[in-house]
Amino acid sequence: MKQILFNPFDIGKWFVLGFTAWLATLVSGASQGTGGTGGAGDTDDPEIQEAFRETKNWVMENLEWIVGVGVIVASIIVVVTIVLTWVQSRGKFMLLDNVVNNRALVGQPWKEFRSEGNSLFLWSLVFSLIAFFVFGGAIGGLGWLIYLQLDASDFVWTGPLIGYGAGFVGFVFLLGVGFAYIARLLEDFVIPLMYLRRLKTTDAWRVFLSLHSQNVGSFIAYFLWMMLLGFAWSIVIFAFVLLTCCIGGLLLAIPYLGTVLLLPMLVFLRALGPTFLGQFGDDFNLWKGTQLEVQP
Repeated sequence: MKQILFNPFDIGKWFVLGFTAWLATLVSGASQGTGGTGGAGDTDDPEIQEAFRETKNWVMENLEWIVGVGVIVASIIVVVTIVLTWVQSRGKFMLLDNVVNNRALVGQPWKEFRSEGNSLFLWSLVFSLIAFFVFGGAIGGLGWLIYLQLDASDFVWTGPLIGYGAGFVGFVFLLGVGFAYIARLLEDFVIPLMYLRRLKTTDAWRVFLSLHSQNVGSFIAYFLWMMLLGFAWSIVIFAFVLLTCCIGGLLLAIPYLGTVLLLPMLVFLRALGPTFLGQFGDDFNLWKGTQLEVQP
């Protein structure tokens, strides 16, 4: 990272490299969180039951326009997300190419890795759809159970609702870890293999899984280390925001500019996976023959 960004320091290179980093994180920079409720309130209170009934009646009375607006908003979100995912897929190879070769180019890697970028885009769409239906099915099941309970005259937060809710939280947690593990392997190892050998996504997965099966412990340890590293980075960013009286947070929230400010972190993280991969031999060493060559 030091040689790429600071030896020598070139502000023009920072902004060009930052642009490719921004493209590479257009969608994946977003995050989601889930929350829960606790306690055992008096759900037999007539006021609470009446509030549930009024909410249900309002939804049913306005269901037509609620569905209509929902469909329009959802369609816009889907289209925008698809376009951004396509651009991001190409951007990931642009950033990786610039980091590996210690340069700051836009046009050349955009054209050169068109095939790999499109392959990654299609694979990402399928992966996202699978995640959507898996998580959506779980959430839909919980929502349906809540609806049935709300429809009952003797609604209480007990029995199957609490049991399903507890199982749902555990199920979603395990799913989240599983999908996060796949996403990490894709980002840090599969994409570099696609770049190194000019492979399609499924072919790169096939090569990587063969390596993974022989080094499961190492890759799990890497995943756990990356989780800790991400947590540490979050603390650093949070401290930066507090120390600057939230001014730093406003700057980081500005598209592109925030990416440039975080460029040292992004370059370090982008180089970490390929560096780890290089220890398994020259066939997996992206740095071989470059000015930043790292011996495994």
